[in-house]
Order: sequence, then structure tokens, then C-alpha cells
Amino acid sequence: MTEPVTTSLRQFADHFLAEPEGTRDYAEAAKVLLQAILEGSEDTDWPEEVRHAFFHAVILGELATNTSSQFVARLAEAHSANLSHVMPTVARRLDPFLREAWSQKPLPKSAVLLFLQLRHLLGPWLDQAELSRTHLEALPEFTLADMALPYNSMFDPVSFARNVADVASLKQEDMDRFRLFQVVLFNWITGQDFEIGQGAIDDALAGRGREQDLAAAKSLSHRRARHGNAVSTPRLKLMQAKPYQAFHAAKAVLRGRFKVPGRRKPRVAVCISGQLRGFRKAFPSLQQFLLPGTDHEIFVDTWQDIGRSGAEPFRKVLPFAGVHFAEAYREHCTRVGVEEMRCRYASLFAKLASTGMITAGEVGAFFGTDNVYVEDDKAERFSAFSNSAKMHYKISACASQVEASGKEFDLVLRIRPDKPVTMVGFGWPDVQAVCRTGSLLFADQGFGHQYARLLVGDQMAVGSPQAMRIYASTFEAYPGYAEQGFLQCAPGLHGHSSLAQTCWLNGIDVERLAIRFAPLAETEPLSTRDIMMTIEQDSTGRMDAVDMALMNATRRDLLG
Repeated sequence: MTEPVTTSLRQFADHFLAEPEGTRDYAEAAKVLLQAILEGSEDTDWPEEVRHAFFHAVILGELATNTSSQFVARLAEAHSANLSHVMPTVARRLDPFLREAWSQKPLPKSAVLLFLQLRHLLGPWLDQAELSRTHLEALPEFTLADMALPYNSMFDPVSFARNVADVASLKQEDMDRFRLFQVVLFNWITGQDFEIGQGAIDDALAGRGREQDLAAAKSLSHRRARHGNAVSTPRLKLMQAKPYQAFHAAKAVLRGRFKVPGRRKPRVAVCISGQLRGFRKAFPSLQQFLLPGTDHEIFVDTWQDIGRSGAEPFRKVLPFAGVHFAEAYREHCTRVGVEEMRCRYASLFAKLASTGMITAGEVGAFFGTDNVYVEDDKAERFSAFSNSAKMHYKISACASQVEASGKEFDLVLRIRPDKPVTMVGFGWPDVQAVCRTGSLLFADQGFGHQYARLLVGDQMAVGSPQAMRIYASTFEAYPGYAEQGFLQCAPGLHGHSSLAQTCWLNGIDVERLAIRFAPLAETEPLSTRDIMMTIEQDSTGRMDAVDMALMNATRRDLLG
């Protein structure tokens, strides 16, 4: 862990600047400087020329061709971890430095990336139109690492909206300026469909291009061989209209009070898969809002350990009672990493893991179905599974239950057991009509973009049996895509991105369904008293700055 920088930033800077450029640890320097800025300790008593040289080297220094700005990468990482104070603090405290950098033309690529990251927070001194022009001029030189930084709009459509709009302003005739992998990313970033000629794909497959172009060509070739029929666009546009969604949201509420006549109900296989967590709180909302209007049968594939959500810092809801502890934990876990926190606080994580067991009989009785399969995720065969791998495994296993039943369904719905539904703004007959071709499914979030990766919502999905068969095949199919080197198919199974790639590569479009969820329903968050007890145990004989910060936060929660 990096030591507090209040007294050591000057020494670190002197050592860093004395190193030859090729041997400098830019990642560590970015980490140290960002921490100092957030703590307000960067104004140490040192010569201005040394301070300026250090800031310039760390923040704006041009690195190797395939390496992006480490400082901007740290900003993006903090933003993705829901540390909402980081970018405003950096923009405010670096304001003089940023003004000076903006006045130096032409801007180096690292400066362009920094301004794109912070543009929504900077004052009127920044000419946004000029930055957009500069952005588009620099864009052909952006590497894959560069493009992972300023367009992360999947979970934050506001902060990077101008950057996405810049890319969306490009025309088809502009595409000749860009590499093949960039054009694919443009389609992911904007949701548009810039055309890509077969000649460009063939050139990349023949090795005439960068490594990323070859990966893009492999992906495009696979997708083109499997792209399905066109979707009923008028019906889809109707479902995306606000008046339509408002009408069906009101209808869903009334249906719970009165019997609303309608057409034949679609036959829906409801696949509830994954760790149960707060299923007792969530399932009544499915019965009230989501499932009326369907002739449905429920299939459940889960684990005997009821479980809690993970404690990774990027999660919107952490499994801890108490606002102050959750904030302190998120900040320090982002800084040192979740694996370091597991090592430091073994008792805390052990307490999180002890949530109780459930049997197949209890699950079946609660959900009213005999279609139940329960496994022990502590068994040896699952020992190497990540949480994401377990999610994908259960999606696949639940889909296999549907297949094995031999029954015919109009639609297959996959949903987590722990997400309460608060609003449904669609009609089931319309979902059936739009999904009939098999080349589209709906999810809680349609195709989106984050860190140069294609993403979809992974809380729920619904589509035809054919489309959902492909969706559910991610557990088996995705590792092969990674092995073949398809664009941005990282090894392992991942939330959001593995499902998105499986759908996109197989010609399945994913659109957002008009549905809203309440926050994740937990069994119960870990109590403040349990948190304090385990932190005291884990910090015995150590009690360093992180321990003190967590203990103080827990005491504030106890005081209310």
C-alpha cells in the first residue's frame, strides 16, 4: 500500500524525475499524485519548477505507443468505482495547471484525453467546440488503450455525453481515416452502424494491419456469418416511446387491483438463476408487476448457500449496514484492491460469507414449482469458479432445465432472484411480436460501452427461445471466443461483457426493456456491530491508518 503522501510527495517527485524516462514507474506516480490531490497535500513547500515538472511528467507525459495516460486511467478507475468526489476534486485543484495546459497548442494526445475526461466539470474558459474539433483531429491516433478512457457511458450517460456525441457526428465517408478496430468501437460507443467493407476485413485477416484490426476482423467475420433477420422496427419504436411505456406502467399497477381482459397470454419460461440472497423480498414484486399477463412456468437453478452480494468497490450497493463504513470501505478498497482487503480483514470477509443454507424443497415451496436444482458452490468442481463464472454457469443450467422439459414456450425470461421490480412499461404481446424473428432480445440495459468493451445489462433478459438459447450459451461459448482472439474478448467469464459479446457475435441485437428495479435485495446487510467486532479482530497488533479510518467510520454509524 502507498504511504500517506503529505510528507513524502516531494521526495517521491525528486526520485521520479531523477529516473530515466524509460524506467519511470508512471502507474505508481499517478497513484501517488492522485492521492495527494485528493488529500489536498500536493501544495508542499518545494520549488515551483520542480512541482511543475513532476505534474507535467505524470499527467501529460507521452508514454509508449500502446500505453495510455496512467493518470487519466486512475481517474477513470475511480469514477467507475462510484467515487463521485474524485473527478470534481481533481478538476478544481488542478484548475491552474489545466488552464496553462489548454493554452499550449497543439495539445499532446495525453492532454486531449485528460480534457475529454474532465470536460463536463471545467469552466467557461474551456472552449467546448474547440475541444470537440481537437478530439476528432486526434482520434485517428487513439490506441485501444486510449479509447478505453473517455467514452464510458454505459453506467453514466451524462459525464461523457459530449465525447460520445463527437464520435456520433462522424459520417460514413470519415471512416477511411480510422483503423478497423476503431470503427467497430465507434459502433459500440454510439449504437450506430458504420458500414465496414469486406475488403477491409480481408486485409486485416491477411495480417495487413495492427493486432487489434485482426481481432476486429475475426469478430466481424463471425458476426456476419450469423446475423439474423431484420427486427420489426415499427413495433420496437412503439415500445421505446414514452407514452407507450407510461400506459403500460399504469396498466401493470391496475392489473394488480382489477382483472384486465386481454388477448391470449404468451407462454413464458421464467428462469430464476444465481445466488438467492434477498429472494423473499424480491419475488412478490415479480408476481405483482412482471408476471401478470403471461402464462408462465418457473424454473429455478441456484446454490444452497443463500449468499450476499460481493464487496468489490465498484458495486453500487455494498453488503454493509451503515453509510459511513460503506463510504470508507469503498474509498480504501479502491485504493489498495479487494484482494488486499481480503487479506487484511479475513474475519470481516468470513462473516460476510456466513449467510445460511436452503434446500431444494424449501426453494420449490417458496416459488411454487418442482423445477428446482440446487448445488453446493463450495464443492470441489466449483473451486476455481469466479462469481461471474458461477452466474453464467447457472444461467446455462437453468436454460438446460427448460430444454429438458420438452415444453414449448413463446418467450424465455431470465432474471436474478434478488432484484425487486418497481415498474413495468411494456406489454407482453408486443415483446413476443418484436422477438419473434429470433434476432433480438431485451435486457435491463441494451448494448452499451465501457472501457472499450461492449456491455449489456446482466440483471434480466427476455427473448425468443432461439435467441435466449444463444444468450444462455455464454458459459460454454465465450471461452472459445477469447481463445480465438476476438476483439475485446478477455479470457475468463465476466459480468455484462461476456453476455454482450456472445449476443453481438451471433447476430443478436439487445435493446433496453422498459423495466425498473429497486436496489439489490440482501438477506440482511452485515450489521455495524459485526463490522466493528471483525475489524477489531483483524487489526489487532496493527491499527494503521486504514484500520483507524474504518473503525472511526463504524463508530459514526453506531452513533447514528
